[in-house]
Amino acid sequence: GPVISAGLPWNQFWIGMGIAGLVICVLLFVLLPPQAQTQSRGHGKASVMGAFGVVFRNPQSILCGVIAGLMGLSMIAGRLIIGVICDRISGVMAISVAIAVMAVASGLGLINNGNLVLGAVTSLILGFGAGGMTSGLAYVTSRYFGLKAYAAILGITYGSFGLGFSAGPAIAGFVREEFGNYNPFFLFAGAVLALVSAQALADATAIKKSLAKILPEYEVGSVHETPVPGLFEVLV
Repeated sequence: GPVISAGLPWNQFWIGMGIAGLVICVLLFVLLPPQAQTQSRGHGKASVMGAFGVVFRNPQSILCGVIAGLMGLSMIAGRLIIGVICDRISGVMAISVAIAVMAVASGLGLINNGNLVLGAVTSLILGFGAGGMTSGLAYVTSRYFGLKAYAAILGITYGSFGLGFSAGPAIAGFVREEFGNYNPFFLFAGAVLALVSAQALADATAIKKSLAKILPEYEVGSVHETPVPGLFEVLV
């Protein structure tokens, strides 16, 4: 955000980020110590990249990768559909739908006992919700915080989203090691997501019902929460 606000063009920013990513990959490849091979493999030492070879030689790993990759496809659909909801209906509604979809994915993960089809469906649903959040966050940030410092605020918002997105797998892995399965993680995540989605929808629904009674001659189009606590913007 601040870098763009200072005048750096977008194209130069993304080129710089790409170069930085390549440099990090090269440094990791060069500086990380080599990993010793097992005795059964025989001789020498293997590069840290050997772990990727193990993954791609395992048919089960490839299948799991394909299922996880479905999430990327549905993220595109989620961004498009949630973006339409933001434009046509309500930003609050769009965010609530995206969060509710991820709550459903958590519930499916909780009941899944290794079924590949259900795993694929869960991946698609989770990707839809996560993709929708990226569209919804951009819309909500511009709507509630204005455009004066939009780049910086959006950077903080996406950064926070990225931190949570990155911490999730680590926390899930820790839960798996401690409890022997992912069920506590899915249960906690699903409950929190469902409560947040329901709260956002309840606020907008309650305001619409109250205004319909007070102003029956008007049709309430949408309700948006403002940065001021307790203050909402209503379109009629």
